[in-house]
Amino acid sequence: MKEFDAAAWAFGFRGEITIVGELPLASRRRLISDLAAQLGDSTRGLVFRAILGLICAKRAWPVWQSRFPSESQPMALADAAVAALMAGDTGVVGAAELGRLKTGMDNKFLLGDRYFAAVAAGFAALAVVRDVLDADRSRQEEATTELETDPESWDPCFHASVAIAGGASWEKVGDPAKRRSFWEWYLASAVPDAFAQAVVRKGSEA
Repeated sequence: MKEFDAAAWAFGFRGEITIVGELPLASRRRLISDLAAQLGDSTRGLVFRAILGLICAKRAWPVWQSRFPSESQPMALADAAVAALMAGDTGVVGAAELGRLKTGMDNKFLLGDRYFAAVAAGFAALAVVRDVLDADRSRQEEATTELETDPESWDPCFHASVAIAGGASWEKVGDPAKRRSFWEWYLASAVPDAFAQAVVRKGSEA
């Protein structure tokens, strides 16, 4: 594959971060589509997306651990799903297991608002699994913002941003500076790292 500077490409999107610290869904879709195209086929593009989602979920994982330190299942399932995808065996992780964990996660909303950010971090991990098991869903492009979509369709990185900021931008809660910091990290580190890992995997298949 022709050498491509993913870090420089991602850096060019910094100016699209909004005044409330959000990197819009439309911007992220353009960025991910551009980089996935550089990998040459849809399977490697899916691997890139999965690795990126896992990197984001891990960034927010301490928020989960701050409230549920003894519950590691969501991240364990995300790790297993991405490992299975990279090994070419997504059958290792089942939809039934994902469904059970999601039901448990939904129930945690009953614990109250102070658990909201932690639950968002858990959903970041589960969204990684969802996208591995249902690749077509991960590529849906009907809506232009998360506000227009069912939260069950939000990508792992958006869930992670909500966890770290303490809320979505339209809810007028959370910390815009933390939200901006997350998306700056996403562009400077997460995206180039995920792309580099996908490139290495492509090279190993040559």
